[in-house]
Amino acid sequence: VDLPWPTGIDLELDLFLEVFETEDAHRGVESFFEHGPGKATFEGR
Repeated sequence: VDLPWPTGIDLELDLFLEVFETEDAHRGVESFFEHGPGKATFEGR
């Protein structure tokens, strides 16, 4: 994707926030804090 730098940063932020609204993102962070680094079980949601 060829975008001006500020537009690319805005797009990256929007997509990053979208990903971190998923159930899997919350599950991964919760697993990390409860069990430390390792493999969390994700559901694709």
